[in-house]
Amino acid sequence: DLFFCLDCGAPERLGAALAVHQRAPVTICVDHHDAALPFCQINAVDPDASSTSELVYLLIQPLAPLDKDVGTAIYAGIICDTGGFRHAASARTMRIASELLALGIPYTEIYNTLLKRHTLTEALVFRAALENLALASDGRIAHSRINAEALSGMNASGQDMDGVVEYLLNIQGTEAAALFYEKAPGEVKASLRSKELDIGAVARRFGGGGHKKAAGCTLTGEIKDISEKVLKALESALHAK
Repeated sequence: DLFFCLDCGAPERLGAALAVHQRAPVTICVDHHDAALPFCQINAVDPDASSTSELVYLLIQPLAPLDKDVGTAIYAGIICDTGGFRHAASARTMRIASELLALGIPYTEIYNTLLKRHTLTEALVFRAALENLALASDGRIAHSRINAEALSGMNASGQDMDGVVEYLLNIQGTEAAALFYEKAPGEVKASLRSKELDIGAVARRFGGGGHKKAAGCTLTGEIKDISEKVLKALESALHAK
């Protein structure tokens, strides 16, 4: 009867749910990506929002009082999508966070669970990435590559890579970071982060997208060739600042 599409900017990203979306009489999209396509009947899209969870809060808050469980879920969404208020946040974001804290949510537990705690798989991925760590543009870009062979047997997912690229970005003197890894032989994901550079614009050049300071793209080809191509684009963007 009613299909909500959250944090998804295009119908082809719905996967198996696309069939449900196509037969639903009413469809609603809630998203904050500036490249989101208006593919639903109702589109609540605001690129100025820190996260889709922020928009969810703004939509449901006038309807009924929020309880602790709902507040916990919304705060978790904001924390996860903003990287702990690092990639995107505004005065409105912080006001909403303050109101959620007033509900008594376990904010420290949420932050530690989503952003600090890691699995053994993540630690193994981290080790593999550090073995190939390199710098470019006089240390302004930190990057690493992990091929499919190195990842074999780890059962690693894209989520296991997030902490690695964040670590690369925090190397002193680094302004941008990139982690290239093979999702499958010949299919390479580039996970990009920056401190100020619009990294989303770089990702969109290769058919990807994301936020200003956290983005990514997936390309087909050899990991060495792809990493060199994306790094060249990163260097150009840095020098053009």
